Amino acid sequence: MSYADSNMYADAPQEAYQPQGQNNSMTIDEMRILHRTALVEAESKRTELRLVLASRYRELVGSSDEVISMKERAEELNALVVALPELIERVVQSADASDAGGSADTLNPGESPSKIEGKDEDESSLVAVRSELSRLPREIHRCLDDKNVHGAAAALISLFEVISSRSKSYPLANLLSGSKEIPDNITNSPLLETQMRMVYLHVQTLPARVEKLARRVLLQSAAKHGGARGTAAALSALDLLDVSQNNAAPSSGPSQYASRSTKLIDLYYESKAQLLNNLLNRLTLPTSVSAADATSVANAAEFILSKIVLILQYDVILHPYQIFVQRNFPVTNANENDVNGDMMTKNKKIVDDIMSSMPRFDSDMLKSKAS
Repeated sequence: MSYADSNMYADAPQEAYQPQGQNNSMTIDEMRILHRTALVEAESKRTELRLVLASRYRELVGSSDEVISMKERAEELNALVVALPELIERVVQSADASDAGGSADTLNPGESPSKIEGKDEDESSLVAVRSELSRLPREIHRCLDDKNVHGAAAALISLFEVISSRSKSYPLANLLSGSKEIPDNITNSPLLETQMRMVYLHVQTLPARVEKLARRVLLQSAAKHGGARGTAAALSALDLLDVSQNNAAPSSGPSQYASRSTKLIDLYYESKAQLLNNLLNRLTLPTSVSAADATSVANAAEFILSKIVLILQYDVILHPYQIFVQRNFPVTNANENDVNGDMMTKNKKIVDDIMSSMPRFDSDMLKSKAS
């Protein structure tokens, strides 16, 4: 090994030692600053990790709710598919029976006119019932497509009244339409029984859907979505689909209406309180904001405050007074001078249709809630 090689190996430890010597040359203050910086960075990383885990947990919970909902829908569809063969068989039997009945009528020309007239009345009644069973589900879905929760709820009640007037085999229809006695002379053909069963299986989940849409309307700012008309329609839909008030005893009298009005007012203001609380939570400022982000944070806070003021003006003061006290509200955003007679009549019919299904409200209770 030459002398140059030995010098190279001799200098190697010194070169490797130089960076270590430079690290050891930091002062105590610099080491403290480095330590504080490392602690701050570690805490920020832990906070970021907690936020990421929390968001993932919320996504997981939401996914599990969707899976449960999909499972329920799948079970309902499976029940419908399983019931189809039996329903089709009953339809075939009904068609055969109707053909046999027609031939029997032709074979008995000497039958009394009163008996023939009674059969005609029964047949016309069955035709009317079947027509309603065919029309009302379409009307319900049209209202749901238009986000008209009051129209959907009213059509559901009408449909369940038709079903419960012919059969007591459907509990939900009996609860929402009220318990009524069926006359002894009512007879249902197999075809009508099959149609009622198929319609009931089709619409039995729609009341829950309408209630969900109505509650979603109440959790929005009415000044931006639907105005007083949308709020009144949501409250009316929830009142119509309330099983407890539909199944109340007739002897309950005025106390029933007082309970309904109190329940609706509480529901309305609880929804608006939740809406305001969500907006106030968004006003929480971060602990440290850079100068570049200060302007955007201030603009966001100003936007949220403007929404809160708008909700207080319309949702807390104006709309409750129009709905609960005046029982009258504007249907459209058109100027009063631009509204003609036909439009005024149409608007009044819409208001009367919505408010006629709701009870009278106590103005003193409304003042205490608003304050």
